[in-house]
Amino acid sequence: MKKLLLGLFALTFMFVLIACGDNDEPETADPGPGETTDNNGGEDEVTLPADIEALIAQFNLPEPRFVPDSNTPSWQLDQGFDAELTWYVNYIWWPAHEMGDSWVTETMMGDLNVRISFISGNTDNLNAMIAGGDLPDIITLGSYNTGIVNEANMFALPLDVLAQVYDPYFLEILHPQTRAWMTHEDGYMYGIPNESMHSDEINAGYAFPGAGFFVRQDIFEAIGSPDMTTPEGFLQALRDALEYMPTDDAGRPLTPFSGDYMNITTNDNGAFSGVLQDFLAIPTTNPDGTFYDRDADPEYLAWLLVFRQAMEEGLMSMDQFSHDNETVNNELESGRYFALMTGNTNDFASRLNNISNNNPTQMMIPISGPRNATGDPHTFPAGGINGWTHTFITQQANDPQSAMQVITYLWSDHGQMVQQFGIEGETFEFVDGVPTWLPEIAEFHASEYYEFRDVWGMRTFWMLRRPGFFASQGVLPSGPHGEVQLFNRQFNQARLNFINLEPAEGALQRDLEVIDLARSQAIADVLTAGGDAEATQIWENFLESRNNFDWAGINEYRNNRLAINRERLGMN
Repeated sequence: MKKLLLGLFALTFMFVLIACGDNDEPETADPGPGETTDNNGGEDEVTLPADIEALIAQFNLPEPRFVPDSNTPSWQLDQGFDAELTWYVNYIWWPAHEMGDSWVTETMMGDLNVRISFISGNTDNLNAMIAGGDLPDIITLGSYNTGIVNEANMFALPLDVLAQVYDPYFLEILHPQTRAWMTHEDGYMYGIPNESMHSDEINAGYAFPGAGFFVRQDIFEAIGSPDMTTPEGFLQALRDALEYMPTDDAGRPLTPFSGDYMNITTNDNGAFSGVLQDFLAIPTTNPDGTFYDRDADPEYLAWLLVFRQAMEEGLMSMDQFSHDNETVNNELESGRYFALMTGNTNDFASRLNNISNNNPTQMMIPISGPRNATGDPHTFPAGGINGWTHTFITQQANDPQSAMQVITYLWSDHGQMVQQFGIEGETFEFVDGVPTWLPEIAEFHASEYYEFRDVWGMRTFWMLRRPGFFASQGVLPSGPHGEVQLFNRQFNQARLNFINLEPAEGALQRDLEVIDLARSQAIADVLTAGGDAEATQIWENFLESRNNFDWAGINEYRNNRLAINRERLGMN
């Protein structure tokens, strides 16, 4: 599919370039150098610096309608021009809008003097547009569509070039790390990510990690709120919990401890792999920035042996290897677990709410879990710079100037507030410095979500949402799961350079699959071994076996990727 898509892109734009070369006279001439339209506040001439003129010529762009100002977003300067754009979002489930059909789109249309026709679709729709040579002005794709995203120069205009020519304010509000990460090998930035966070935001506590350690509050407090960060304290707390409550409220045997569900046939090791290593604050890189072999760290094996002991004493259940994700969720909600370690607390959000509403005496609360021998705080990866979508302005954009203004608007603090909270005094007010919906707005959202989406439209535009901005404004998660997130954010770690580290094709990829499968089996074998000596030998055998499958080549690949990522992120 990737090859087909890339081939269609190349074919489409080859025809476009040929067509452009055959037309000596465009149907509608753009303003020439030194000329302008009637939308320049009455001025008759726009004088542009030589470097801007060079970019206009290089990328065959229309002249700007006014002289841009890096201190003012261009949508505020271009109020005399009305534009029409089309924006395609490659998610069929997204409720496509028409400008003016909701409060948000009406506000955007009034601010921007731009009418946008939104279209949502799937890969089939995208392929049809590509094959027909009719791409929209703006397009949003999943960042995981790497085959397309990495070839953005084939279909998109560089946003940094458009910003220099039309809207330099965008470059003033774009964090340097975001720009560096999104810049391609040719030196240009084509896409802008959503839900992206840079290291400054993560280190400031504006990101919320997924990992966490839950305990059932009533049992935990009844046995003295023990310290479970050490091997001794961990095991003794499980023993005390089982003695205090041998069976849960439904009469079933209590499970003192469980990790996430595991599926060793698919290399899913639940909480006993990288998650445990994050709890133990095991480094991810060596001091020189190269890949650190966390599996060979003695702290990791030491805690695997602790869990082996728990399994031997019946403080863990063999069901750990047969439960699926839904079963683990059900067991937690029903109060059968005393403690649970997870790499994804988000997965339990609705269950925590259900416990709070239906059986609050069994509430699961967050505490610190296993720590290394020196008691270092956990290091949970939080936030990501790549986002889960990227948005582009295509080379077929009818009005790249207005399209750039839309990107700047939505990325700006003002546009962020409009999308998520609206306008101060109309839809929200600041309460103790935190933007808060007016009571009638909040009630409408809580009681009639779909109608709220159609009438107001706030929080339906996520294509350029910046979560770090809202956290910096004091907009924090709430409810039972929110309390878990707030507790765990003290362990935030920006790990932005760990993106696309693993070989995705060829012999190295196949070797890594074999190693990962052997690793999963070795973890299960260690947890179920008859003694520490047997378990230790199992693990040492696994570590040695990796050398039969080009372990050195895999790490060389990772180190190359780490070096590339550090350079892109400005970390060198």
